[in-house]
Amino acid sequence: LKIKLKFTIKPQLDKKVIKYFLKVLPAFALAGVFIKIYNTSDTILLSYLVDDTAVGFFAVPAKIVFAFQQIVPAAFAAVIYPAFSYYYANSKEMLNKTFTKAFTYLVIISIPLSAGLAILAPEIISLVWPNYTAVIPTFLIMSLAIPFIFLAFPTGHLLNACDRQKITTFNRGVITIIAIVLNITLIPQFSYLGAGITFLVTNLILLFMDLFWVREIIDLQVYKTLKIVFKSAIASLIMVLIIIMAKLYINLLLVIPLGVLTYFVTLYTLKGFSMQELANIKKNLQA
Repeated sequence: LKIKLKFTIKPQLDKKVIKYFLKVLPAFALAGVFIKIYNTSDTILLSYLVDDTAVGFFAVPAKIVFAFQQIVPAAFAAVIYPAFSYYYANSKEMLNKTFTKAFTYLVIISIPLSAGLAILAPEIISLVWPNYTAVIPTFLIMSLAIPFIFLAFPTGHLLNACDRQKITTFNRGVITIIAIVLNITLIPQFSYLGAGITFLVTNLILLFMDLFWVREIIDLQVYKTLKIVFKSAIASLIMVLIIIMAKLYINLLLVIPLGVLTYFVTLYTLKGFSMQELANIKKNLQA
């Protein structure tokens, strides 16, 4: 920073900036606390209410879903957060467009990913973790939560970037309480399957809670959003049918790229995206 951008490394205290940071700090800190409790309460309650074996079984689908969560939506969030913040102060029209694009791209990615993991759950678990086949139903249920997890990233970051961090914190606090209550209720009866059900329900609730407040900031363009969700769902359904037939005859490593190709060809045919959009995405990635 010193050499390339000529930044000064001398500390410079600005009372106005410090005062602002201290003002917004509690909401962000508390949100972090809620997220940490939410992310760990299921394994802690599984260990306490069942046993450590149940924790081990639950860890398999949980780690897979968490890995995808960190790869795709977290990367999107890192890019769109400063854009949200800038456009909130300077252009509400661009704020709306940026959110809609981010939301659309994550719909296009998350729905087929969710469907693919769900339909291939038996094959994936049997291939990689053959001793954990009992966790397949839990893996399937948690896979269905992926679209809600992905889409809660732009909603949460939009609220934070638009000075609504207290709402973000409140929403995460609510789902943390719901998660604890549901886990205490379901885990004694269904073990790690109960934790998986809780995971799906709480992520669904979180997304719709965020969207309730997001509509106060921007025009959600509900029709346009539902249209791309519908097209993505249709393309995913066709992909699933192809996968079901193909996995009877060819190796899993060939089924996956075939499914991906089927999905995007179908979505393109349904005009779910254009070649211009692909070119823009490629251009942005290269930049």
